[in-house]
Amino acid sequence: MNLISSSNSMPTGILEKLVAFCSVRSKKTAREAYVIHVVEQVVDSIDPRMRGIARYAWKIRPAVVRMLDYAGEACSVVPGPIEFSRHAWSNDPCVRALFATATELQAAFSRTPDIAEYFKSPVPTHAYAVLGMQKTEKTTFGAEMYGEIIRRDVPQISVSFGDHRISDPAPDEQELRARIRERALNELIAQALFKVGELSNERDGIRKRRVALQVQLKALERRQAGLSQLLEDDAGLHEKIAATRQELARVEQECSSIRERFGTLSDLLRHVVELLSQPEQLVEVRPLTLCLDNMNRVVEAGEPNHEQRITLAQVNFGERFSRMGILAKFPRSEFAPATNQVDLDAAMRYLG
Repeated sequence: MNLISSSNSMPTGILEKLVAFCSVRSKKTAREAYVIHVVEQVVDSIDPRMRGIARYAWKIRPAVVRMLDYAGEACSVVPGPIEFSRHAWSNDPCVRALFATATELQAAFSRTPDIAEYFKSPVPTHAYAVLGMQKTEKTTFGAEMYGEIIRRDVPQISVSFGDHRISDPAPDEQELRARIRERALNELIAQALFKVGELSNERDGIRKRRVALQVQLKALERRQAGLSQLLEDDAGLHEKIAATRQELARVEQECSSIRERFGTLSDLLRHVVELLSQPEQLVEVRPLTLCLDNMNRVVEAGEPNHEQRITLAQVNFGERFSRMGILAKFPRSEFAPATNQVDLDAAMRYLG
């Protein structure tokens, strides 16, 4: 009896190592399953016919892993969460820089359908959400003190933030960042799809241009041998033919180059792998720190009079556009029901 008991027992240290090993193995298995899932998402989004390529999943897997890692990195760059409330507007320079008034802040969050829906549940005391906005810079001229001297007409850059968008409310920061990672992943796939579409459109455009030039060249050559040459002296015809041939040769070269990059499904797969292997070229997320005075004018970091130093995430979507972002924590106590907002708006219009 004692022999059996001792043989079945296991030292605590070995048991802990075994549990840790199983946990790591389980995480690796879950990670691999997720990678495979994302690979199939990419293929479905770009062109399902790529599944006909031998070992397509193995070929695209490293790029997908790189994309997943980058999505996590991009998520970690977004600062916050910080509280957005009337009290915060009075005390936090970042909150005050992003909203002109405390009333504007409260209205922006309260009028967001996602926030209103989220607070229908009586449980959460706060909504953790992504606050996105557009940054606008404007150059003005004003007066500045240089020691004891006042200089006028000094160029100054003022910064304002508008087009606020609040989305994805969650009960805590961890869940919110998990949602951001998923959205970053979807955005990377979407941007890759845009790039593929642009290349396809470029290819179609080049083909049409080639056909048009071929027709134009034939017409010019026919004209050279036609009746008009007997009746009029078109001295520039030879130059037109030469220029058209030269342009056609250039377009043919472009056509050949695109065909080499995007001629078959295997070419398409290689192009997709290339795009996803450089996710920072599709969506760039980087911290942006601004030093502002209390009028939202840009000042030097070393100046003693600057009162606000704020850090946001700047998200660049390829060459298309960019947005600013930060994680926000909005208290339920600050939420103003829609009916109250309508009454306040009506009162303001009446008084104005």
